[in-house]
Amino acid sequence: MDSKKYGIKKYLWAGNSEDEIAAFISQHGPATIAIDMPDFLQHYVGGIIDLDARGCRQVAAGGHGMLLVGYTPEYWIAKNSWGPKWGENGYIRFVRGKNFCSMTMQVTVPVI
Repeated sequence: MDSKKYGIKKYLWAGNSEDEIAAFISQHGPATIAIDMPDFLQHYVGGIIDLDARGCRQVAAGGHGMLLVGYTPEYWIAKNSWGPKWGENGYIRFVRGKNFCSMTMQVTVPVI
């Protein structure tokens, strides 16, 4: 069987500020983010998390990736990989303007 092969040609960098990232996902769609993952997020069931980069680093268990899918003026919306029983049907909301868990350090979109 001949299967078509796909690969990542390159990555698009979304920017270093939350405003740049918002403009980027408005134009290009969802982007991957890397965060400092606090232990307590394993038990997240809903609501808007209000935590900055420094606060996350103090309680971080390690790094984690999510898919940034949208935003409002007040918060970001990201999809986690842990399935629909986690968080808000598999999604999390976190406050804008505070660099939640260092989310601005690596925001990219693959080009296939």
